Amino acid sequence: MVKKRTMTAKSYHKLDTVMIADVIRLDSTLLKKAKETGSLSGVKDENENSRKFIVALYTADDAWNDLHDNNPHITIDLKTSDGNKTLPSIINKLRDEKIPFTGELPFAPTFRKFYYVAFDRQGQSACPGEISFNSPLGSVSVKW
Repeated sequence: MVKKRTMTAKSYHKLDTVMIADVIRLDSTLLKKAKETGSLSGVKDENENSRKFIVALYTADDAWNDLHDNNPHITIDLKTSDGNKTLPSIINKLRDEKIPFTGELPFAPTFRKFYYVAFDRQGQSACPGEISFNSPLGSVSVKW
């Protein structure tokens, strides 16, 4: 079930890895499972209509691997099917040992960090659109 809702984006500069992002689109079943295990404890997302994701982010430089930083090296946006771009309404760092489906992700280094990311829904499309990860060394995206 998780594999059908997971996409991976990879960015390289010369021979070095800039970032690898595994993105899990949370449907109601996966969201319920994550809540039951306590992996979303501390996340305050009361918007039932938001588009919800778990992002597993790996960067070669640990300083780049913090989406909570006031001036993050990597930013995220969502481009919807009608072309609008929106920034996340919520980004919460998660404790990876509590996330029930981390073993099903395609990339599993010990240095990755996990985030709960939500975007306010723009329009009525069932398809989330395209999530972009942007850094000074380039951008990558996953598209549903």
